Amino acid sequence: MDCDNTSLLKAPLSCKDMVTGMTHSPSQNQSDEELIDIEDDDFDLLEDDIRIGERDEIPFIDFSDRAQYLAIKSMDFTLVVKVLGCRVGYNTLHNRIYNIWKPSHPIKLIDIENDYFLVKFSCKQDYLKVQSDGPWTIFGHYLTVEPWFIEFCPTQSHPSRIMVWVRLPGLPITCYKWSMIEAIGNRIGSVVKVDYQTDNGRRGRFAHMAVNINLRKPLVSKININGRTQIVEYEALSTVCFECGIYGHVKDICSTLVAPVTENNVHSETLHSSTSKQDVVTKSSPVPNEAFGPWMMVKNVNGVPKRNL
Repeated sequence: MDCDNTSLLKAPLSCKDMVTGMTHSPSQNQSDEELIDIEDDDFDLLEDDIRIGERDEIPFIDFSDRAQYLAIKSMDFTLVVKVLGCRVGYNTLHNRIYNIWKPSHPIKLIDIENDYFLVKFSCKQDYLKVQSDGPWTIFGHYLTVEPWFIEFCPTQSHPSRIMVWVRLPGLPITCYKWSMIEAIGNRIGSVVKVDYQTDNGRRGRFAHMAVNINLRKPLVSKININGRTQIVEYEALSTVCFECGIYGHVKDICSTLVAPVTENNVHSETLHSSTSKQDVVTKSSPVPNEAFGPWMMVKNVNGVPKRNL
């Protein structure tokens, strides 16, 4: 792990912060906020904390439960972040998260492998605010944000869960109730928030909400609401397979398409060809026949919150 690239970030006190009370001067909030020292999170190892030797001619070193506990404890208020589907350099990410998060206390950005970064917060309030105020986007790509956990492995291509913006275009106006939109959204994933304008009935073009989804499972592309099929659209998601509906690869290399050629397969292809004309979606069709397709992806993301840069 390369942790040489680190930096401390301080955000100025904005007018919004002063009005909402999100931040205070150190003298005002010292007793209310839980702060940790991110400059020096090291600790001293005692003689009993290390055990060394050889196993099968391979040198080993074991750390005591105390040392492991202190090491894990030092990761409090730490987030794992990654720009999904786009490689962003350290300095660029450093500047972007400063602009969109505006932390009230110092934070430290640490560059690790596979385009993942750790962000250590000195203030618990900043740490929680970043998680609750998403989803965040950078250059039109989601900035995935999740608390560090001991099983985290940076070799995985992307996190398993992410908060995304979804739309329900053409949703009947009778469903524009917060409770109903939340119930519908919970069939897609776990609803985190409903867009403010949608919540207040000011936007009638589509229902707009932030939902936690599992990227290891097929995306929900349609929902049947009282016998009517409702399309689900996703903002700023790239590299989605329109064969299996799972994020991270495209249809041409989808493993579900790899099958041995048999007489049954040829017969199935013949039947598919003979009925393909019936399955074609015309421009007048309100709902596509296929399970997944480009229509799931929002191309022109208008109305995305200003925090997304």
